[in-house]
Amino acid sequence: MSLRQTFIGNLKKLRKGRQLSQMQLSLDCEMSSTYIAEIEMGRKFPSVEAVEKIAGVLRVPAYSLFWETRNSYRKKSNLLAIPPVIREDIIAKLPEIIGSFIRKY
Repeated sequence: MSLRQTFIGNLKKLRKGRQLSQMQLSLDCEMSSTYIAEIEMGRKFPSVEAVEKIAGVLRVPAYSLFWETRNSYRKKSNLLAIPPVIREDIIAKLPEIIGSFIRKY
């Protein structure tokens, strides 16, 4: 699954989990409902600032919108198998990596 698809899936799941319509999310984010719909359909992709605004409304860290959620990636044992120093380095670099991806696309 691509990073864009992962973002869209996480956005939809979190929005629905918070029982927010696209309209309510757009109002809370101060964006148009058409823009939110186009993001969820994959026609548009939000800026870094928009991702941060959406994440704030959904009450999650922005990077979590890009986190793969398939079971094979969610197993704690996989994450814990990475040495703590390397794991901390990866987590620290995630915002920069995601930001550069968003700027590229």
